[in-house]
Amino acid sequence: MPNLPNLAEATPLWLLLLTTLVGAIEGAARGRQPGSDVDIMGMAVFALFLGLGGGLARDMLLGLPAAAIQSFWYPTMVVLGVLIVLTLGRFIPLRGWTMVTLDALTLGLYAAIGTQKALNFDVPLIGAVVVGLFASLTGGAIVSLLQQERPAVITPSAPYGLLALGGVLVYLALAPLSGALAAIACLTFVVASRIVTLRRGITTGRVTPLSDD
Repeated sequence: MPNLPNLAEATPLWLLLLTTLVGAIEGAARGRQPGSDVDIMGMAVFALFLGLGGGLARDMLLGLPAAAIQSFWYPTMVVLGVLIVLTLGRFIPLRGWTMVTLDALTLGLYAAIGTQKALNFDVPLIGAVVVGLFASLTGGAIVSLLQQERPAVITPSAPYGLLALGGVLVYLALAPLSGALAAIACLTFVVASRIVTLRRGITTGRVTPLSDD
């Protein structure tokens, strides 16, 4: 087994900040997609929720002080994400596989870190699953609602929520061996599965409604 740091014991600040930055870039990019009608404040709000929403949901469930307001660096990452999209957005494809990759990275990073935090506080395994799912799905769901769209996690589409669940379960399976290995495997699973399901057109099916009879 490689001598990797056990991320389950202490998530390094650089990984937390990277997660915030990736989410903020994705949020700001969603505000600048073709056809979007939000202003710069709208971009910032999208970046705020996708950059910090998962962490806020995680800390709320665990009863912790919100890390996002305890350090100068978290809001700084959100501002940096907005500035990157404002200055370099014309050189970055804001649709297609760029957005898919950013979305998958945000999903996987928050799934891994949320699950790590839950295990740190001796949350039962089923509780760790709940925390990991809320951390990975909250920000994107809020931004979709702000864009007057139905969140992907509840619509027949590429298996967005199932991928987050799969990433959390991969992390939990490997965490006893190595926190770092578990986090890498979780992120790899989510990103690779997101790309494969989109390329092959794999979608979830619509639930058959109960009849009035």
